[in-house]
Amino acid sequence: PVIFVHQELDMFEAFATAEEFAEAVVFVPEAELMGPEGAISLWGKGTFHEHSAQWRKLKRLYPQRAEVFEALRPQQSAETREKRLRALFPKPKSITSVLASISEEEIQAKQRALAKISHRFVIGLDDSSEDALRILLNRIVSNDKLVAKRNRQSTLS
Repeated sequence: PVIFVHQELDMFEAFATAEEFAEAVVFVPEAELMGPEGAISLWGKGTFHEHSAQWRKLKRLYPQRAEVFEALRPQQSAETREKRLRALFPKPKSITSVLASISEEEIQAKQRALAKISHRFVIGLDDSSEDALRILLNRIVSNDKLVAKRNRQSTLS
């Protein structure tokens, strides 16, 4: 998987540790593809909380992108963060060229890492599916309705 914005680097922690996820994905900052003139989304230049342990953790887990996290330093203004990001990527790159620069060994390592954790993501594929808690609550509610209907029809009260 290719991740383009840093906020998505920790969104799968319900299924995998940050370390496992980092081993399995490729982080290509949106700004690298947009270059100095392209529009960078709010997410692509967003920051972290001022005392963010997450910022430090991601910087450690993606050392090849440490300069991106440095540009997104929480204590900086939005304008400074964007300016620093744009300075890192003076020319836009195509996603094809970025991906072609990844070695075959790194791709194979990421495939092996993904194979170890992919079964955990199956449960998260469909946001609309009902989990066990929702099924239980629906049954309680439907049972309450049935009880109320029977109480109305009962001749005992």
